[in-house]
Amino acid sequence: MKNKFNLTREQNVFVAKRNIVDYIWKSANLEGIDVTYPEIQAIYDGGIVN
Repeated sequence: MKNKFNLTREQNVFVAKRNIVDYIWKSANLEGIDVTYPEIQAIYDGGIVN
């Protein structure tokens, strides 16, 4: 079977980071924690959110 996805290393890293933030956001919402997607991105990038 031929591999239909030809992503570069940089593209794979971008997708992985995006998925991590998405999973954190979905988990927080499941637990009832009211956070926005940009807040989760800021926290993941090492920032501080009030």
